[in-house]
Amino acid sequence: MNISPTALTIILALTAAFSSLAGVLVTSIFNYLNTRITKQSEERRHLKEIVVHAAIENWKQQIEEYKVHQQPMALAPLDIFVVHMLKLTEVLLNDQIDASNIEEKMKEVADTTAAMWRHVDKVSSAKHRRT
Repeated sequence: MNISPTALTIILALTAAFSSLAGVLVTSIFNYLNTRITKQSEERRHLKEIVVHAAIENWKQQIEEYKVHQQPMALAPLDIFVVHMLKLTEVLLNDQIDASNIEEKMKEVADTTAAMWRHVDKVSSAKHRRT
């Protein structure tokens, strides 16, 4: 099979062009995926910052309320507020929440917060036994 030099040159040029396009396409796909993953990561980090900030503000409000009323009350540690806000945010951002399951979802939040209280009570009791 004889191929003319002109046809060979055209085939080589087209092969190089398609190879370059394939390389650009693959690189573009990886860049797109990398950008998307980075953006999602930044969004999650920002959401967590907002949640922690809200928990801190709620905790400060509890402290201020205690200062104003000066009545005996259980002051929750900050970590309970953080866990509560994280779970509440998780439930609220779930696309499957509606009027039919809101009570069930809020019970999840309450159960998680109660479990955190039990943990704090257990840790506090252990701390008092050591001192």
